[in-house]
Amino acid sequence: MKLWLNLQNELVNRNMEIQRLNCNGIEENENDDDEEIPSETDEEMDIKCFSNNVEAKGIKRRLKKEDYEMVLAKHFKSLIPYRNSVIQKWDEKTKLSSKRTQKSFSAFDNSALKQIEQSLQDKSRLIKRTQLKRSVYLILGKSESSNSKSANGNEEEISVSKQDMLLKDYDPEIFDDDDFYRQILKEIIESKSFGVDAAAIRKQMDIQKMRNKMKRKVDTRASKGRKLRYDVHPKLVNFQAPYRGSEMPEEARKSFLKSIFAGMSSSVS
Repeated sequence: MKLWLNLQNELVNRNMEIQRLNCNGIEENENDDDEEIPSETDEEMDIKCFSNNVEAKGIKRRLKKEDYEMVLAKHFKSLIPYRNSVIQKWDEKTKLSSKRTQKSFSAFDNSALKQIEQSLQDKSRLIKRTQLKRSVYLILGKSESSNSKSANGNEEEISVSKQDMLLKDYDPEIFDDDDFYRQILKEIIESKSFGVDAAAIRKQMDIQKMRNKMKRKVDTRASKGRKLRYDVHPKLVNFQAPYRGSEMPEEARKSFLKSIFAGMSSSVS
């Protein structure tokens, strides 16, 4: 946890906008005179919010495990206004780039902060959805579930048992946001296809098919015998040149054939 706080402070040092925030998340004025910081009692912990000198105002003494949650909660509270301003800024930029009309989903077109607030009303349900094992994968440090092991079972029965296992398999040690990305992909597809007429798309596809037919590849030099036309024959299958296995030399073979035909011609005459 201490390493996490050190990493957080290091990131703050690299961001000038966050350094100007006070404990209430309000941007401080650099021209204001420095005020004297009162010393803290022994009972109070030395917990400072993000400021221009994070290293100097960091945690000076070792904290208990329970105190780290208080430090992180204080840091989180100080960053809420900055977080909301960044979300609002990029939400307005995306609305301008998407060029939405005023009639399209005007009743449901709430701000991003309002949508996030509505989604976080049932926070326990959202956390439980992220802890659902939606696909088959092996978790390091844990053995495979006994439901997935079936000896000499049918493939269909195995697949059904896996699906039932996934619906009931909640694990607080995992974070699976597959349904979130599916919803984002669905919204992107719907936004791209919104306002497009199906008849216009069909007509455009027909025009493209006609253009493809008109643009046939024709070799203009192949007419009037200016190009040799030929058909490519397939290669001979299992073709092998004759092989003579006899050890008789060529001269002996010729003399043998001459003697046979000579004897045949004399007998015929």
